[in-house]
Amino acid sequence: MEQRGYQRFAVLFPRTVSGWRAASYFTSEVEKRGGSITKTQPYPRGETTFTGLITGMVGRNSEALQSNPKYRRCVAEIDKSLKGLRKKRKVESCRDHTPPEVDFDAIFIPDTVATVRQIMPFIELADMVPNLNDRGLWRTRKATGNKELIATPILGMRQLNSHYFANRSRTDVEGSLFVDAYYPYDSERSMPGLYARQFRKNFKRPPDLLETLAHDTGLLVAHLAREQRLNERGMTAQALRELREFEAVTGLWSMGGDGQVKRPLYLLSIHKRRIVTEAARLEALKRKQKKRKSKR
Repeated sequence: MEQRGYQRFAVLFPRTVSGWRAASYFTSEVEKRGGSITKTQPYPRGETTFTGLITGMVGRNSEALQSNPKYRRCVAEIDKSLKGLRKKRKVESCRDHTPPEVDFDAIFIPDTVATVRQIMPFIELADMVPNLNDRGLWRTRKATGNKELIATPILGMRQLNSHYFANRSRTDVEGSLFVDAYYPYDSERSMPGLYARQFRKNFKRPPDLLETLAHDTGLLVAHLAREQRLNERGMTAQALRELREFEAVTGLWSMGGDGQVKRPLYLLSIHKRRIVTEAARLEALKRKQKKRKSKR
């Protein structure tokens, strides 16, 4: 909201405990900052088709179309002599040329990489652009005749911090935005990069989040055992309560009053199929603009 100026959001989330919790927390934080949630749409866990959900969000389902003056006018102008398949094709053409009613700046989807990758093509089928690819937005505007169409990128949680999502998604994911405490390319911290390179060297693949957290937990246990006497359960609990800025791969760990580890978060995005910080993405765009101007 601060860096991109987004104020209106759609929320698509699974009907699970974590899904409801993420949607509720996201809504609360958006409203606290003066924004609004214009669309909220839960879906069953394991859902495989999202056509109805997406079209319903943007006024492209049958009920919404029947109340759309532009669609009704288009259907009324169909030649009355047409029957069967020819008439059906004309009606479908009217539906396809009725622009979606997009009243949000971005779509929050607190789900796995697999589900987010599955949803994105359905968003495109509804004539929306779920990324910040300017050329893609221009093509969609031209194909649909909707010059007012805006890009509506995906917002997510740490699950999207995946090179598979950045590199292998069928849909362009440029500008997708998510947060995580783990970012191995931070130039100001050497530890995450050293860990990621050593893991890749040993196992021929990047580490996943669970493996990284397990590594950090092992570091923490070794640190506490070395620095303090942990002969009793109470001593261990006290040592954890006093934990402050412990150097771990996933950031500096400090124990909060609620018993949860607090870590600094990175605001991450995707630029040219690479995971970068949002600040780095914006800087790259500025350099590109300056380069264009200098050529002119």
